[in-house]
Amino acid sequence: MQFAELEKWLFPPTCVLTGAPSLKFDLGEEALLQLKSIVKGCRCCGRPLPEALPPHSLCGQCLPDPPAFDETVAGFIYETVMRELILRYKFHPEPHLSRLLFELFYSIRQQSLHTLGVEAIIPMPNHPNRLLERGFNSALEIAKPLAKVLRVPLLPFAVQRIKDTPPQSSLALEKRKQNIKGAFQVQPEYFQGVHSVLLVDDVMTTGHSLNALAEVIKAETEVQYIVNAVMARGVKDSPALNDCL
Repeated sequence: MQFAELEKWLFPPTCVLTGAPSLKFDLGEEALLQLKSIVKGCRCCGRPLPEALPPHSLCGQCLPDPPAFDETVAGFIYETVMRELILRYKFHPEPHLSRLLFELFYSIRQQSLHTLGVEAIIPMPNHPNRLLERGFNSALEIAKPLAKVLRVPLLPFAVQRIKDTPPQSSLALEKRKQNIKGAFQVQPEYFQGVHSVLLVDDVMTTGHSLNALAEVIKAETEVQYIVNAVMARGVKDSPALNDCL
């Protein structure tokens, strides 16, 4: 019996929302049915696209004005149960939620992730003040098991967040890009010989933070290809969520 199977035998899955026994994940069947995976997304920003479009298409924002990152692997649409899980995870120190989010994401994106060929994984960094407030970096806790299954180095100190910015979600669209400007500082010594990286975050809405992080990495290192891995993608019909930059 493998360790994962033994663990589930000793500690049967229990829904984190209701406390009731569940089958495979720590999420009940009713809640699982409410999750909406992204069937076909923009190759660059991960925004859901009509199924009639060819594979690897670009959305209307990325085609004329591509961001600094090159590709996005997004799991679920950021709504209903997935939104509830991520908000709970981001603002409460419940590490078991990171395992659940990783397992849900990996269960539907395993093949895509293993064909990326990235050489290192970088979690979205938090400013020290945010770490003191929350007690943990939500992106880092998801990046840990991802680095393990992909068998690539995890570089949690390769980029630091030096600007204590207000949360992007609290700002209007027109202020988000300026808010994140100058927020990151690269430590080039961690990037020796690295030409492709995977940036990990829990949710992507406008994408300003991931774009700013990708910009500074490409500007100050030899990295040429950057992929985002995000558990969820905001897709509501509002400018604040539809602008991938």
